[in-house]
Parts: sequence; C-alpha cells; structure tokens
Amino acid sequence: MNGIAKLENYTGATNPTTYMRDAYVYQLGRGGKGKETTDAVPNAGAGKVGAGTKGNVLRSYRFYDVFPTNISAIDLAYDTTDTIEEFTVELQVQYFEISAGPGTLA
Repeated sequence: MNGIAKLENYTGATNPTTYMRDAYVYQLGRGGKGKETTDAVPNAGAGKVGAGTKGNVLRSYRFYDVFPTNISAIDLAYDTTDTIEEFTVELQVQYFEISAGPGTLA
C-alpha cells in the first residue's frame, strides 16, 4: 500500500503494472489418485505452491489485475500465543475467468 500511495508525501506508483498482478486459485479434489497439480498450475515450479502435490484440479480461477485497497491494522495483544501477526487485506479485481480442470465437466 505504501508503494501505491505514500502517506508522508502523497506520492506513489502511477503505472498500474507496478502494483497489479494476476492471482490463481485452484479447487482441488481429494488427493492421492489424481495426477500432479503442476501440470494444471501455471508457473508452479519447484518450491512453489502446488508443485509436486497430488490432487485433482476440479476448477481453476484466474483473477486479473489484483491490487490491494485496504490493509487493516495489526493488533498488538497477548490474546493468541500461536499467531505472530494477523491482519486483513481487501483486494480489488478487474475481472476473472473460471476453467474446468482436466477430467471434469465444464
């Protein structure tokens, strides 16, 4: 958010390609019987989410030009001892596409 609009001098990015990115969400079926999801997951190389895991990709969602519009405050409290930081990020999306995974009906 600071790169989009800096609070101290109200300047920031003027080119949307510097802060907008595409995002992918995959709905997976039960694992163990399907082929590796790396075939259906674009840009999933070694060390990335989806690389080398087994599961059927039932549907894939591609969100175009995603960018944040609001980031909540990070609460400083001792209420939870198993969480380092937790905060909410609101994202805006230009448009999205839904695709059926291999072996499923469209």
